[in-house]
This record gives sequence, C-alpha cells and structure tokens, in this order.
Amino acid sequence: MPAQRKHREPIVDTAISLFRREGYRGIELNRIVRASGAPKGSVYHYFPKGKPAIAIAAIEESVDQMVELVRAVARQSDGPEEFIKGYSSVIAAMLLQSEFRDGCKLTTIMLELAPEDRDVMKTGLVYYSKLTALICELLSERKYGEMEAMKIATLWITTVQGSYLQSKVYQSTEPLETAGDVLASTLPRPSLA
Repeated sequence: MPAQRKHREPIVDTAISLFRREGYRGIELNRIVRASGAPKGSVYHYFPKGKPAIAIAAIEESVDQMVELVRAVARQSDGPEEFIKGYSSVIAAMLLQSEFRDGCKLTTIMLELAPEDRDVMKTGLVYYSKLTALICELLSERKYGEMEAMKIATLWITTVQGSYLQSKVYQSTEPLETAGDVLASTLPRPSLA
C-alpha cells in the first residue's frame, strides 16, 4: 500500500464499522481517529472537510463492497431465484454474526443525513444506481426485459432493506430468509425467453 494512503483505509473501515453500529450522529470524529489508530493529522490530510467527508468515503467503500458481494453471490447462483435466496441468506448470516447489532452499511448514514447533506444524497444515488444496474444486468442475462428487470431490481432492493430492519427488530433472520424465499418464488417468467 502506498505510504501516503496507509492511514486512509483504516479510517474509512473504522468509520463504516462505527456508523453501521451506532449511526453517524452518535460517533465523534475523535472516536474514529482513536479506533482507527491513525494519527489525527491523517484525518485532516485525507478528509479536510471532516466527518462528512469520511461519511462519503464510507458510503463509497460500502458501495464497492456491496457490489462485489452481489457479484459473488450471482457467480455462485444458478438463476435469479437462487441468486435472490442466496443474497438474502448471506445478508442474514452477516446480521446474525454481528448478533443483530450492525445496521446496513449505507442505510444508517443515509437515513440520518439525507436529504440535508447533498453530497451524501448524491453518493447514495450512485450506490442505488450501481446496485440496480447490476441486478438488471444479471436479470437481462436470464432473458428478462429492461423494464421487467428494473421493476424486479427495485422490488428486490426495497424488500431486502425492509426485511433487514425487521430482522434487527425481531432479533431473527427469519424476515430476511422469508423475504428472499417469497420474492424468489414470485418472480415472473422472463418475457424474452
């Protein structure tokens, strides 16, 4: 890792972890610095605008991680139904591993800061656009038409978000697993098949 970037990654990773567990407003900049092990000057070097800039970097990094996770699940899936169930199971396992403490990497920050913080909103829009495009791409490979894929992707994303929240509240992975099963079982047949 280049020397000039060695502290940036720990700062962002620490911020992701803290924000998803305690929210954006609940975390002070000094706590991110201490937990990351980076010198305080590094924070201002990489993020001269402070905590809001760290939040944007955390969302951007989370986008990359989520897109890679979706791609990994898709590579291991034999069709859209298996992909939807598989992704829900992976998310459920991550939530269970955190003992239901972790929030969604992105949603926690975006719920607190959008719409007041335009940069956060723009970054969130990029995330949803990338995720929607990726799901549409995967569905089009399975002969779903463009509009059909867009509707399924939108439904899939909102279903996962809602069931994630329910799983946290109920302290159970059942809402996520059920959402994946029901959505997979109700997928329409591809119109281009």
